[in-house]
Amino acid sequence: MALHTLAIVVLILYLLATGAFLFRGATQREQPSRFSEPCLGVAFLIHSVMMIIFLFEGTLVNVQSGADLLFYLSWILPGAYLAASRKVHYPILAAFVAGAAALFLTSSSLLAHGGVESRAGTGSSIFILLHVAPAVLGKVCLAFSLIVSAIFLIQEKRLKSKKLISGALSGPNLKLLEQYNKRFVLVGFVALTLAVISGVLWAVSNGQAILTGDIIQWSALGAWLLLAVILHMSTSLRSSTRQISLLTLYGTGAYYAAIFLAVAFGSGIIHVYN
Repeated sequence: MALHTLAIVVLILYLLATGAFLFRGATQREQPSRFSEPCLGVAFLIHSVMMIIFLFEGTLVNVQSGADLLFYLSWILPGAYLAASRKVHYPILAAFVAGAAALFLTSSSLLAHGGVESRAGTGSSIFILLHVAPAVLGKVCLAFSLIVSAIFLIQEKRLKSKKLISGALSGPNLKLLEQYNKRFVLVGFVALTLAVISGVLWAVSNGQAILTGDIIQWSALGAWLLLAVILHMSTSLRSSTRQISLLTLYGTGAYYAAIFLAVAFGSGIIHVYN
């Protein structure tokens, strides 16, 4: 119960920090404030306490599932930013980091307590390397792409409002955000392609059905198809960055909404491999 309370407090603090950093970015304040940095710092400190407790309990010593990987990522990301923020202060980037930490922490909790069932037998380490890790990486890249796309649209709108003069925009520029988005989409698509192929090979070799009613399986396929469409738009159709960002924003938003509804009104998540 105590750990659940700490997790809720950390999540709230990450969300508050995200809002505070977004406000700073909108008001063109690049210098540290009395609320945003301390809020993120306190969230990371409590998060670190949770990490220490889990390590002492032996819960996270070996990464056994996507929930463990997401929990690690939700802790590493803000820690890396706080270490780098001594020299660089980008409110939009900080909002991205805090928001991603909240997303990963929530996803980790959902996977850990939402009825996920995973049983690994012989060769599970290889299976995790070839299937679970790429699947998690792909979905993480999709989440990053969503956040980068949202930041791109916000920055573009600010520029078009003509309230800022050239060089006064705080945070990463649009070209940099465009490059980040393309890289996340490409890496996510390649990772999920590996996860899909390894999953199919495992199912065939074990005499299992390739397609089932498994929510995690369908969510991976949905993320893979969405990344494929985004990649096709950016490479073959030569769509504008704004069009790609809008597709990413609405498509990924609908994707996460569908997963939430499936988990909330379904019979739980069953993803078994042995």
